[in-house]
Amino acid sequence: MTSHPAHTFLLQSAASEKMHIHCQAVVNCCVGAVEGTNLNADVFIIAGWLHDLGKLIDDDNHHLASITFLNSFLEAYPEYLPLQPEISDCII
Repeated sequence: MTSHPAHTFLLQSAASEKMHIHCQAVVNCCVGAVEGTNLNADVFIIAGWLHDLGKLIDDDNHHLASITFLNSFLEAYPEYLPLQPEISDCII
């Protein structure tokens, strides 16, 4: 799979190597889950890369804190802004 902007965003964050490996596994599962469907793969790829970044802020409520990273991602990549509700749902 070619690099996705959400992967670039994760690499630019303070994510550890362990988090990167975990998120890569999540993204791989997400891509496999949407294969052969009409679901928008970008929704699941972005959520997969960003879902655990909130652990850098609040480990217990990381799913909510990850929305902060999603908002930053969408500021940097506004072409994905129409997908915000679906991505938020996936992260939470």
